[in-house]
Parts: sequence; structure tokens; C-alpha cells
Amino acid sequence: MTQSIVEVSSGSLGRLKISWGPRRVGREIPTRADYLCVSTLLVDGSWLLAGAAAAGVVVGFARAVVRRSRASSAIAPTWDEVESLTCAFLDGDNAGMLRLATLLREAPMSTIEAMAAVCRRAEDEIPLWPAEVSNAAADWLRAELAGAQASTRRRALEFVGSLGLVTLRAQIIECTSDEDEGVRIAACRSLVAIDPDTAVGVLLGLVEEQGVWAASLLVHVVDRLPAHGSAIVRRLEEWTASPALVTLLGEVVSPAALTVLHAAIESPDEEVAMAGLSAVLARSDAMPARLVRPLIGLLSAEAAALRRCAATGLGRIGRASAAVALAGALGDSDRSVRFAAADALMQLPNGVAVLDAVVDGQDPGAVEAARVALWASSNEDDMFTMDGIEIRKAALVSAR
Repeated sequence: MTQSIVEVSSGSLGRLKISWGPRRVGREIPTRADYLCVSTLLVDGSWLLAGAAAAGVVVGFARAVVRRSRASSAIAPTWDEVESLTCAFLDGDNAGMLRLATLLREAPMSTIEAMAAVCRRAEDEIPLWPAEVSNAAADWLRAELAGAQASTRRRALEFVGSLGLVTLRAQIIECTSDEDEGVRIAACRSLVAIDPDTAVGVLLGLVEEQGVWAASLLVHVVDRLPAHGSAIVRRLEEWTASPALVTLLGEVVSPAALTVLHAAIESPDEEVAMAGLSAVLARSDAMPARLVRPLIGLLSAEAAALRRCAATGLGRIGRASAAVALAGALGDSDRSVRFAAADALMQLPNGVAVLDAVVDGQDPGAVEAARVALWASSNEDDMFTMDGIEIRKAALVSAR
């Protein structure tokens, strides 16, 4: 008697070859081994079928991605394309603005990011974008400014400032009262970029509440807005108690900022006075004679660095009335202060006479500083003998 059983073998990937064939068996009823053989073959076949199905899904997904990519290739922007269109516009060529507006509608994030990068590098005046470009960018940025994440709002504000989108002024002003300080700072910076006049009013109102960062932003608009200079200075003078702000003021060219720095030198806080004096000494501006008195007071400050800067400042002013105080500083406990005082005396009209008198004195520190200053200012190039030791002039100057 014969019994047909299933023979299952694998053909090509994902396909089964099933054949039927006769087999003679010695008994009418199949054994358990026969059932196990057939079951094993069927299980193996199901795994092959599952693998084939999975492979089909993966291939189908890949093909769909390729089709979608090909379909969108006509509008997907590249960084180079957006950069080229933006640069052309900034150079006066509006031919590509329709294409740029299309890119903003289809891929706003990457397009705006590239546009902002170009505008930051250009550092020109705020561009006046065509309506189709401005509206397309504003629509996306408006939604970003209302986003739930503070980082999203900060990023959008940075883009607004870089692109100069004045149409979003109201949203920026609203963000100056955001719950996140980083968003408030970004909003004020964007407002300064697109509308400095409005920014001054907002920042003047925020200084009392927000502190140094709002005042520092005011510092950076002083040079751009001379009409607001006096109002800004009056407000900043209230914040000269901040060494960080005083240091920032040192980078501002405006005479208004210099006025605040001079006020800082007269501060009873030595840190503030040091910040103001260092900033003033780093500038080429002439120091006013009214600072002679506060600088003389700083010659007795606790910090040696501040005493040294005060002596240097008195030399910069060059008033003979500071000679007595500088002569006293020749006996300072700090060597660098003594040398600074001697240098300052060399810049005073009566300073050389004071140093000549000190050379014959009894204080070894003062004598050393006076002799070095007198020698360094001479035209002689041979060795300098001090206390029986020959020292080269270059070494004396470097020691100061």
C-alpha cells in the first residue's frame, strides 16, 4: 500500500517548492515518526513564508521612500540654493524670491536657518524682504514663538532678529515678559536688532526688574542711538554697582558710556572702581582732571592692583597736584605699585625733581623705584650700578 506525503524544499528566497510523491510503507497506518517528519517540514515552511513576507514589507517601504523622495526633489531646498538666493537678494537681485517663498512654505526650518546664517554674516542694514517671502517666514515663526518649549521660542526669536522681520514686532514685545529668562533676553536682542527705538523703551522699563542683562543690552545700543544717549546714561548710572556691567561699558565707544565709567571710578566699592579704572585705562581717551581726587583716594585701596592702576591713571592725567600722593606711593608695600608711582611721576611736570629727592632718601624700596625710573628714561645704554651690582637697563625695565 502507498501513502502520499509532503516533501517540502526551499527554492529561491521567499518561495516554497511543494511536491507530492508516492512512498511505500509497510503498514496501513503512519507511525508517529511519520507525523513528526511532516510537522517539522511544515513548521520550517512557515518560517520561510514569514521571512519572505517580512522581506516584502521592507522592500515595499524602501520603494515608497524612494518614490516620495523623487516626488519632493523638485521643491526640497539645499543649503547652497537658499544661500545663493539670499545673497543675490541682499545684492539687489529679486529674481529668485518666488522660489525662496516656495521653499519657505515647503521646508521652513531649513530655509530660514540658511537665510539667517547669510544675514548674520552680511551684517548689513535690516533687509526689506518682499511680501511673499516675509509672510511665508512670519507664518512659520509666529507658530514657533507660541511653542510650548522655551528652546523653540528662543531659536525663533534669534531667527527673527537675524532676518529683521519687523512684522513680528508685537510678538517679540510679548516675549519680553516670557516666563523663561533666556526667552526674555532673546526677545530683547531681537527687538534691538529690528527696532532699536522701541527696544530702548522696553529695556528702560526692564532694567529695574531684570538687572544686569537688560542694562548690558542698553549699553550696546548707546552708540547706535545718540538721541537716547542721555536717558540711557542716567539709567545706567544707577547700575554702576555691577562690575560686570562696568566692564561691558569699556567696550562701548560712546562718550555716554565713558561718563558712566568715570562715575564707576568714584564708587566706594573697590571691585566696581577697579572695573571702571581698568576700562578707562584701556581706552585712548583723555582722563578728566576731576578724577585726580578719587584716584588719589584709591592709592590707599586694599587691593594692590587697584593702587597700581590708580598710580597709572594719575600719570595719564599728568597734573602736578598728584605729585605728593605719588611720592608717598613710592613707599608702598607692593613693588609693582612703587614702580607704577615712579613711572607716573616721570609724566608730571615736577615729577623728576621729586624722584631726585627720593633717590637720596632712606627707604630702599622708594630709592630703587626712583633710580630705575630715572635710569629707564635716560638715553644712556651702558650698565646701571645699584648697590654695587651691575644690572642691564633692559632687565630693570622688564622688572617693572
